[in-house]
Amino acid sequence: MEGKRSSPFALCMVLVVSIFIGCTSHQWTTSQKEATDGKLPLAEASSLWKHITAVDPYRNWDLYPPKKGLYPSMRRGLTPAKNPHGAYLKLYGNKTALQAAGEAEHEPMPHGAILLMEDYGKDKKTLKSITVMYKVKGYNPAEGDWFWGSYGPAGQVMDSGKVESCIECHRTQYKHDWRFTGAMPHH
Repeated sequence: MEGKRSSPFALCMVLVVSIFIGCTSHQWTTSQKEATDGKLPLAEASSLWKHITAVDPYRNWDLYPPKKGLYPSMRRGLTPAKNPHGAYLKLYGNKTALQAAGEAEHEPMPHGAILLMEDYGKDKKTLKSITVMYKVKGYNPAEGDWFWGSYGPAGQVMDSGKVESCIECHRTQYKHDWRFTGAMPHH
């Protein structure tokens, strides 16, 4: 008899624990939920690559900056560059980045902004690498919330995440939201 009374109690406890675990295991951040909805990639190299090449192909994006003369130091199109970006670069921005730059370039980029550089050799034709800055809310507040990615021409991950070499170089531009823009400081 006693064994029969404990079975419903044990079953009830298993059910309560299962419901609790099920409810707490799906407490995702907004970024994770948006990423799984296909709106934004995860702050992860393969997810970002898939986003910029298949979900929202960067070759369909406009060049950055969106307006000629927006930055005194940047030309639109193929621009002379320095290491680690090769001899020349071409800079693209997703819709979020372009809209933000057009409205208030002196402000930090919003969550979801992606800036992408194609890095070319001296011949101006050989693609050496693709480097990406992706603004992810809460990812790395101390360094502007940027996720950094560097890929080979075929998409092989060269480096990603909180890339110290990227952060150190861009640290001089923290007043410009870690971007080499020439815009007025916002801090």
